[in-house]
Amino acid sequence: MVRSHYPLHPYFQEQADRLGIMQWSEIPVYSVKTPYLKQPLVRRLAARELESNILTNGNHPSVMVWSMGNELSARPGPVQGYYIRRAAASAKRLDPTRPVGLAVAGYPGVGCQSEYAPIDVIGVNEYFGWYPGPNGRIADRTALSEYLDSVRACYPGKAVVISEFGAEANRDGPIEEKGTYLHQQDFVNYHLGVYATKPWLSGAIYWTLQEFRVRPNWEGGNPRPSSPIHQKAVIGFGGARKPAFGDLQRSFQGTRQLGARR
Repeated sequence: MVRSHYPLHPYFQEQADRLGIMQWSEIPVYSVKTPYLKQPLVRRLAARELESNILTNGNHPSVMVWSMGNELSARPGPVQGYYIRRAAASAKRLDPTRPVGLAVAGYPGVGCQSEYAPIDVIGVNEYFGWYPGPNGRIADRTALSEYLDSVRACYPGKAVVISEFGAEANRDGPIEEKGTYLHQQDFVNYHLGVYATKPWLSGAIYWTLQEFRVRPNWEGGNPRPSSPIHQKAVIGFGGARKPAFGDLQRSFQGTRQLGARR
């Protein structure tokens, strides 16, 4: 399964259909602050993005989820709730056959959110042990397991997917040092290990597969970054595989696949 923050190129989507790669299809409503989301024009434009994505790409069997956004406020109020209700209703009207999702920032202590009621799939972007998060709430990776259990308790009737997890890596060095290949490997294996203890978890997507340009001064939590390259990927910008690639590969290949009934 692949995910991006915007609908992908038609050729890529056709190849996903051909190769059997599922898509979490998302529109670029990313981290929109409430004062902006409150503006009717912004909500109309967001709704238009979602409707256009469904109408344009609804014929691709590889599309598994229609996602209405990414990392809006972790505590949605009436404004975000209004957007979620309208977006979910519109998506289900245009395509009642596929679930509707939203990717949220994984922070403990936010509690259960009734505004997520119209959503079928909760995507959790979690970076426990990499970013500190607000007031250091996700600095300790050992808090991940309890946090995931709390998400399950809040939304027992919804699918929960890890929509992002990852750690930057661009050099050799000790396992304790952020930004090293060994640290990335340890991060990957720890998080996959926690996920394996949650049989109700519907999946996990590593962020990302291959490095890409972001912006000048990008550091991504790496104390020795290589701006402007996003380096949480397990394949380098030039195509070389980092050691953590093998760890992800073994985990995914070792997962029982669903097949057609005979």
